[in-house]
Amino acid sequence: MNTKTLRFILTRVILAAFTLWAISVFVFVVMELPEEDAIDRYYSELCRRSIDCHRDEYLDAVYDYYGLDRPLYVQYSLWISRIVFKNEFGLSILWYRSIEDLTYGLIFTSSLLVSTSILIWAASIPMGVYLAMRRRSFEDRVFTVVGAVGRNVPQLLLALLLTYSPPPAGAPRSPRRRPPRPSHHRTRRGRPN
Repeated sequence: MNTKTLRFILTRVILAAFTLWAISVFVFVVMELPEEDAIDRYYSELCRRSIDCHRDEYLDAVYDYYGLDRPLYVQYSLWISRIVFKNEFGLSILWYRSIEDLTYGLIFTSSLLVSTSILIWAASIPMGVYLAMRRRSFEDRVFTVVGAVGRNVPQLLLALLLTYSPPPAGAPRSPRRRPPRPSHHRTRRGRPN
């Protein structure tokens, strides 16, 4: 490789690292914007669900673990180092579970994305070769229309269409559970459930 190519690759790698760092800082700042403390909210929800919890011990342990009593740059460094080195993304405040527990469908989603990408490339490369060999023919016009439609249909739509196909052999089915109803939920007549 010549020096221009190496310089170009090095510049792209540095720009990619800077972009990832800037995105992580932006995400961290957005997480810190709400005035309400996420740990207090998480703790109150656990207690509302009547899970045995000791406020002082629990909150002290969580504050120490996440470094919430330290300056923001220390909190950021703890947060990003856990993500990069331990693959630990923390807890979901919405589902009250570990993020790692919520990513069980990520493998199947990724395989669906890869399979649709392969399908699109498998159709478009032969179509392009065919069009290059027979320019301005009737087939060229038909494939041009088909290609324009294919380019304008997002991969997500194709992935959604493939979701209705049966799952691959051996793939576990995700449980379709409804979130538990809060105990303070009332029916239309005003009686508790």
